[in-house]
Amino acid sequence: MKKVYQETLQSFIDLILPRLCFSCRNYLSQHEKGICIECIVSLPFTDHFNYSNNALHQQLSLQLSLEHAVALCYFNKEGLVANLIHQLKYKKQKHIGTLFGQWLGEAILKSSNFSTIRGIIPVPLHSKRKRERGYNQSEIIASAVSEIIQKPVYTNYLKRIIDTPPLALADQSNRWKIIKNAFETQASLKKTTGHFLLIDDVVTSGATLTACAKTLLEHSQIKLSIAVVGYRF
Repeated sequence: MKKVYQETLQSFIDLILPRLCFSCRNYLSQHEKGICIECIVSLPFTDHFNYSNNALHQQLSLQLSLEHAVALCYFNKEGLVANLIHQLKYKKQKHIGTLFGQWLGEAILKSSNFSTIRGIIPVPLHSKRKRERGYNQSEIIASAVSEIIQKPVYTNYLKRIIDTPPLALADQSNRWKIIKNAFETQASLKKTTGHFLLIDDVVTSGATLTACAKTLLEHSQIKLSIAVVGYRF
């Protein structure tokens, strides 16, 4: 009886405030959340969780000593994933981050490579940028992952101390110069040990993730893995 009431109520709400797919803008059924089945099927999911030595791990390991590195999806500038990430970051569509985080968390939970994870560290925004946007999209993704894998999120371990210009506007050769000193760690992290997961929304050149990971690894005794939603290569 309760289920029938809930479905009737949802149908009434959908009639007044129809729920649309974040991607194609078609109507969602009662059982669809955020993104319709057709768009989910078309998402370019990676096979990173099946292969430790995947392309992202190879790319980031050129400068870092990582346990593992994975991306949920591939993306390009004009594709579906890029469109969804844009809505998450600039259109206040925080539910997209939650949905991607849930999918990412489920993939992590199924992989034995991440069974020793002790906690999650989201890539931080500078305080000015966070005030302007109202939230940090990486924290939203990390929180959703946390709920799935039942590990805590540590937002105070890593801080962005320099408000750098968007790296997308810089050429490849200058990105590392811009970002390399932009982060610092909390003093208490020095004595912390264990396997932690660094999470961000996307990776392109890898400069931001590399700067974060270097800062964490140089000022602590932790082991580090990386997980992102989108990977452009």
